Amino acid sequence: MIEIVRGEATEGDLLVVPVLADRVLPTSSDHAPDLDALVSLLDAKGFTGKRGETAFVPTPDGPTTEALLVGLGDELDRESLRRAAGAVARTVSTYRTVATLLHDVDIDGADEAVVVGTHLGAYRFDEYRSEPTPSTFETLVLVGDHVDQADIDRAGAIARGVELA
Repeated sequence: MIEIVRGEATEGDLLVVPVLADRVLPTSSDHAPDLDALVSLLDAKGFTGKRGETAFVPTPDGPTTEALLVGLGDELDRESLRRAAGAVARTVSTYRTVATLLHDVDIDGADEAVVVGTHLGAYRFDEYRSEPTPSTFETLVLVGDHVDQADIDRAGAIARGVELA
């Protein structure tokens, strides 16, 4: 099971950054990369911020050397945020510790949606697989001091209940 904690962006091997359509950053964090400086790279990758798009970009001056931009589309709600967090959990399986700004968006319950989505996305039932694909993803760091540990714990309990079912 993934450990989810609150902390600093520098604690991660990778920083996950939400991006709305037309490459708009919905977070006010100073840790988010300057998308204007990455225009040619994002154009080459075809990344616009549409829902479901992802792009790994170098961030040599950032808190991590690399960031994963996650497209959230035009309209953001808890369900789309939960799904994005689940997709991220499946994408970052080669990283041990991942810091995220996904929860740093202006919707109620964003922390819970990211925690539940991460747990469900990382869940794998490998009991009957002859050679399960290993995952090194162990810890998700929710960046910022506005994150409530009680919300993290409650969302973790919800996700464990879903996994058990």
